[in-house]
Amino acid sequence: MNTVKPVITGNFYGEGPAREYFWTGTRDLTAHLCIKKGLEYSEAFGLNSVMIYNRNLVWSAGKRVAQIWGTKTLNNDPRTSGSMINVETP
Repeated sequence: MNTVKPVITGNFYGEGPAREYFWTGTRDLTAHLCIKKGLEYSEAFGLNSVMIYNRNLVWSAGKRVAQIWGTKTLNNDPRTSGSMINVETP
């Protein structure tokens, strides 16, 4: 195990796997600072309308990808797809 090291050398190099992999320097934690403003932005449009828009966008994109691949979506009810949809791979 001593030969396996993180790709990015962090502050805890040489202190064992638990410490070396704890912080690799590649995680951007600033998204946590944007939560309040992000929620305010979504609420300005109406959270329900944002969710409906996202669901419709995902549904049409999923259908298009399935058409291009010659497959199908694995969900046939847009009301249950949320902001993601499963598409069968070729």
